[in-house]
Amino acid sequence: MRCLTTSFANADVIDRRKMLLWTQTWMLLVAALLGILTMANITTPGILLGLTFAMSIASSMNMPVWQAVTPELVTPAELPQAVTLSGIVVNLSRSIGPALAGIIIASSSIGLVFLLNAATLISVIWVIYNWKRSHSVSALPTERVVGAIQAGVRYVRHAPVFQFVIYRTIAYIFFASGLFALLPLLGNASTREDSSSRRCDSMGTISGCV
Repeated sequence: MRCLTTSFANADVIDRRKMLLWTQTWMLLVAALLGILTMANITTPGILLGLTFAMSIASSMNMPVWQAVTPELVTPAELPQAVTLSGIVVNLSRSIGPALAGIIIASSSIGLVFLLNAATLISVIWVIYNWKRSHSVSALPTERVVGAIQAGVRYVRHAPVFQFVIYRTIAYIFFASGLFALLPLLGNASTREDSSSRRCDSMGTISGCV
């Protein structure tokens, strides 16, 4: 939680383009390392957990920046549609990604999935690197990370709309985490039931976005 809070503050304080390049490169190196170690058959449970933890840190620092750059890429009138489309893409990737990974694993190897993941990050880095971001000059001094966190907390404390979103998200995650935790057990009992559960979950989320 502290890392995620700091990441949201960094999205407002640090140059977003540089932050995206840094986090995407971090994830590229971790994915490539995991793929190489897996292809060499030397990946242990400890290595897998450690690299997954490193990937999760980079992802938690990357996600707030992606959300913050959306208003810079579209007009204010298109912002609601852009946010909705972003949510749909994320949930589609949750359905299509594991299916494609399963096909690749069945036809080749697990290590190739990690290497292909690293390869996709190269294209993302290339797009971000060539993004000509316009910089706005401010007469105010640069805000510190701690000050940005405190300002954000004060704003949420006096914004009932944001409080409602936070409470609703906590309520959803509390119950949904049980479903996500049980999916592997359902997969052991019935692969078909596991894939159907994933499809229903993603379809429901996409329908809610639409």
